[in-house]
Amino acid sequence: MAKKSLKYFLLLFFALILSVLPPPGEVHATGAGSAVTTDVRYGLSGQTSSLVAQKESYYVTNTLSGTTSTLYNPFICIFG
Repeated sequence: MAKKSLKYFLLLFFALILSVLPPPGEVHATGAGSAVTTDVRYGLSGQTSSLVAQKESYYVTNTLSGTTSTLYNPFICIFG
């Protein structure tokens, strides 16, 4: 019975710890030379800007560059 109680205690303990930690995947740019660039490519050929009040297809590529590495698409965009 003691092993079962310990198992439930540890499960509850780790659940509490995980509930207060920040979500995974957060990116923070630090250091000299860090830069963020965004490239938007539209789905329609010849389209160069957003269409007002119309559905459209586009691709967004984010690049985070620093002195030691480069990350592609480290960010997400949420529309709604």
